Amino acid sequence: MYTKYTSLMEDWEKSGTDLKQFRALVEEMARATSCKCIKTAGLRIYSLAQESVMVKGNEAYRVYVLGNDSGERLMGLITGDSKGFRYGFIQKDKCNQVLADRCFKEVGFLLADETKVPFYVADEAIHSIGIRLGLTGGLLLKPSLERDLLLQKGFNEADKSVKLMYRSLPNPSTGNVDTKLFYMASDKYLPIPLTIIPDVIDMITQDAALGKTECRYWHVTQTFAEAYLEFPDAASDFQEIGKAHGKEISSEIIPGLYLCSSDTGDSSVIVRSTFREGRSKYYVVENEYQKVHIGAKRGQTDIKSATVADMMAAIDTKMFAQVRKLPDALAKKIAIDIGDSDLSTTDGQAANYDAIAAAIEHGMEALKLQDILGKRRASQLVALMAAEFDPAIRCTEYDIAMSFLTLSDRIMQTDYLDENRMVLIAKACANAPYIDYAAHIPKSDPLDDEEDDEEIILLPA
Repeated sequence: MYTKYTSLMEDWEKSGTDLKQFRALVEEMARATSCKCIKTAGLRIYSLAQESVMVKGNEAYRVYVLGNDSGERLMGLITGDSKGFRYGFIQKDKCNQVLADRCFKEVGFLLADETKVPFYVADEAIHSIGIRLGLTGGLLLKPSLERDLLLQKGFNEADKSVKLMYRSLPNPSTGNVDTKLFYMASDKYLPIPLTIIPDVIDMITQDAALGKTECRYWHVTQTFAEAYLEFPDAASDFQEIGKAHGKEISSEIIPGLYLCSSDTGDSSVIVRSTFREGRSKYYVVENEYQKVHIGAKRGQTDIKSATVADMMAAIDTKMFAQVRKLPDALAKKIAIDIGDSDLSTTDGQAANYDAIAAAIEHGMEALKLQDILGKRRASQLVALMAAEFDPAIRCTEYDIAMSFLTLSDRIMQTDYLDENRMVLIAKACANAPYIDYAAHIPKSDPLDDEEDDEEIILLPA
């Protein structure tokens, strides 16, 4: 039994680890998704006037009809004129009341095109509508008749070609097909179905370049699909790389791939090669491929197949081909000490702490984490990371690099350090194994300790 696509509500989402269920779900979504190219002058707004009125014994929504409606029935629409405005009543038993209630509350209007196809409008779609008409700001997000009149005027006067990305599901209660607009794109937008993600996963699994493929999770919403894969067989290869350098890599380093896409304008097609330390929940990003939904090459008609080919080329040449690079760099760092002070003394341990803090601070600068975190947070983080090390124990470049590699697992997300900023941190920290930490630590002078305890004596001539 697989998870089905059964709702057009914004808060619908599904997740799991079974890739067969993932494919079945996004295939259902792809079948429910359509793209229509239209002229904006053909769109009509039905702006909410009253949530509930009784018309001929039936409960209905009272709406203002702002476009050039021909008077035909739309979900039981009955039209008339009042005080210079054309109005109508949409019978509640003729529409999906759950979708209509949400649409009128959050967006404030329904849409219809020249073919009389009614569109419920998703919350997120209002942003793209505003972008197409050159309208932005807080006014756009506040439902009102004044705003809707402005939008309708924009539709009429711009009369530009746009693409509507929408999903449709049958409604057994009304016998109609419910249709919901999720994105109004420019006419240059190239739809790529969500099935591109399982298609690429299937090719990776069949190729088995890094051994067995495991899905740690997949997640699907109305506007976005993502999956995170790992290759546990390759983790043992990393241990062998360490042994080749005469060292033992104590941490399990697992390579992986993160894939995501949107068919409603929420994201480019993205593939990220990742590495995760075995005990960590999060990963660092080594390489990234992105494909935006515009700009087809001359003569290119099958955008999905072309994008799959580009993605696989990037995975083979930029990601899998370099998969041994990180463990090789880590293995070399195991033999490089941070600092050289005498750890048997209190002063030596204090000097060791200073050396560790200096190495972390250099890493912070080299990885440009100050640009992401800000100077104050970066300075705080140096102190917090240094405090994790025992100053009585010699630390190596490997320990510092691993501390950075697991950083995104240990920083709590906040309003400022949101998900997007955490991705930037993960990308930056992927370079931690390639930083020269020890070279920036000043060597201790064995005479320094004596100078503090003795006075200089000048003998007579």
